[in-house]
Amino acid sequence: MNPSKKDKDKGEAKDPLAAIKPATDKPAEREIPKELVSLFEGEGKAHEKLIEEYGNVGLYNVGEDLLYYKVNLPFLTPADKRVIDSVQHIAARTIDVKQELRVEERKEKLKDEIKKLIIKNPSLDIARNKLDLYSDIISREMGGYGLIDYLLDDEDLEEVMVVPPKRTVYVFHRRYGMCSTNIILS
Repeated sequence: MNPSKKDKDKGEAKDPLAAIKPATDKPAEREIPKELVSLFEGEGKAHEKLIEEYGNVGLYNVGEDLLYYKVNLPFLTPADKRVIDSVQHIAARTIDVKQELRVEERKEKLKDEIKKLIIKNPSLDIARNKLDLYSDIISREMGGYGLIDYLLDDEDLEEVMVVPPKRTVYVFHRRYGMCSTNIILS
């Protein structure tokens, strides 16, 4: 016997969540708001399949002609970026780095000097756990080649190709050939 709509309304309390429950047992897929998606652009590629991972790098097949060489870059908040810019500004005025030093020696000397600068200036209000991160980033910028340094650290790369600004940097890997990277220089 099929109860009429009138009987259903009288006898059963309606479930207020029924309208938003998924029709199947599968969890409902949620769409990510566009403003959040833009925060993660460049962080990864859709359908990444890890080919190899070593050091600070992962090589992925992303369904394109070239493999994707992904450097695991430190995540920086806007507040981190402001602090780094401030410390770098102070360091550029106060730290003398001899240009005749090799790049690696210059970066290490800078890193030590930046740590000392941060420690002796409590007004910078930098947490100890951020000390190494900030000094590494600033020393790469001031004494090295910035983001390109992460690529130069890899002995398996034979060539780094920097094309016009705001374009992907490409690398030639010894075992995998030409790869696109997650590094974009502005």
